[in-house]
Amino acid sequence: MTQLILCEKYRIAIAVAKALKATLNPAYGVYTNGDITVVYVHRGFIKPVGLDKASNGCLPFVPEKFKIAVTDKKRDRVLKPLFRNAKEVVFASDEGADAQARFFNICRHFRVGHPTSRMWLPSITRASIRRSFSKREKGRHLHNLAQSGLVAGAMDMMFEYNFAGVLKRWYYEGEPLTRKEVVAMQYLGDMDEQAAQYDAQPKAYRIFLDYGGLHLVSDQSWQSERVCAAIVDTIPVGEPVKARMTVTEEDASVVRLHTMLTLQMDAFDNFGFMPSLTVRTAEKLYEQGFISSPYITAPDAGNRITVLRRLSKRATKTERSLYRLIAGRMDAAAMPPEKKQYASVTAEIAGLTFTCRWEVRKPKPEYTGTSEQTITIVEKMMAPVKEVSPISYGFVPTLANLTGYATLTADTTHPDMPYCHTVHEYGTALEGLVRKGFITIKDGTIACTPEGDRLLLDLAPYNLAHSILVGQYGADEIPYGTITGRKAVKGFGEWLTDTVTDILCYTPKNE
Repeated sequence: MTQLILCEKYRIAIAVAKALKATLNPAYGVYTNGDITVVYVHRGFIKPVGLDKASNGCLPFVPEKFKIAVTDKKRDRVLKPLFRNAKEVVFASDEGADAQARFFNICRHFRVGHPTSRMWLPSITRASIRRSFSKREKGRHLHNLAQSGLVAGAMDMMFEYNFAGVLKRWYYEGEPLTRKEVVAMQYLGDMDEQAAQYDAQPKAYRIFLDYGGLHLVSDQSWQSERVCAAIVDTIPVGEPVKARMTVTEEDASVVRLHTMLTLQMDAFDNFGFMPSLTVRTAEKLYEQGFISSPYITAPDAGNRITVLRRLSKRATKTERSLYRLIAGRMDAAAMPPEKKQYASVTAEIAGLTFTCRWEVRKPKPEYTGTSEQTITIVEKMMAPVKEVSPISYGFVPTLANLTGYATLTADTTHPDMPYCHTVHEYGTALEGLVRKGFITIKDGTIACTPEGDRLLLDLAPYNLAHSILVGQYGADEIPYGTITGRKAVKGFGEWLTDTVTDILCYTPKNE
């Protein structure tokens, strides 16, 4: 009887085997020393069975049960005796609920009745692996974590099947949209609405006063050009005016180590890497032991992505670029925060307050404080201004804002939740919308295609994004014992059935 350790990546299995001195290799991806056996089981070994056959073409369709099936019979025959002879089955991974769900399905397939446990792998150094093995976790919370991943997977399957049918009725062709892609699409639609509100604002006029190359701007604005022009006429030019200059000092924003989100953002900004390329490359660097696990969440401040050892000369250009990006962020995070100074000049003229603000390029400690000055206005003018829209369609700010919107509840209420692709990965959702023809990314800016604009019109009456996130929140609550997986799936299934039924009432039937 041995302790059986499962790894989903071949290189990680080798690293774990070496660290635990399991050197005998009786079969591909199997390493043992008699007491410990490490086995590689690829993540696609067991997959859920699609709903197409069970549904028999029905729409809407929510199954009572979800089936799983083995995809690799040859590997199955190798693994059966290992599970039969194990006294404990250990899952070694750096991922969260989705990975734990896959482990649960494997144990269910092999009818594991002996104890199970979990090794968290923040890195694959020997010391880290041995420490994880000696402190492996056991308990009900791991079962609940797996249930969370299983529920999220069930929601994905139900939504993709049913929404694929809806898209066909709406005369869309191609791949079905995932839950996260619909959330991302509706978020882009909300951005369009907010931008339109800013564009609809009426023009306002402000007064600009030039003194020595700097411009004072009136704090007040006027809707009437005539009223503003009359006020401009009352302002003297060429006369000395008292003003107050204030210089303040503050620390620049603290540079933090990378998370998967910020790594995707920086990689796109610096190299034009799409999120899926960043994910694949980061995984390879982790599997080779060059960096710590990329699968950590923003609240996990003490365990972010770091460089562990010098990069191999055989690394690809993409790997070198990402490695240097992570190393550079580590260097920046280790430096003390930079001091920044901001200056402002305020003057009262003709009963109005005028202000000019700027950042001091070469700050010095003696600059800070307040001083009285006398300035002379050399020119005056008025101009129409509009409030600057805070909406940015750049890929990086959109990804940051979308992820913050979609994961706010998860990160706020459950900051200790392990990284989960279903919850935290929205970069690949935006990329999926590009691949499926609903948006484009040109020169770093996101824009909807005509097909995307049509989809937004079709989605508008139903507010699917809100209900999808509420359903995911139910799945996220399972590890904390506030809801059962059965109840979460039932609630999502009922909403999906009602929504699809409502949509089909106003949609032509297939001929």
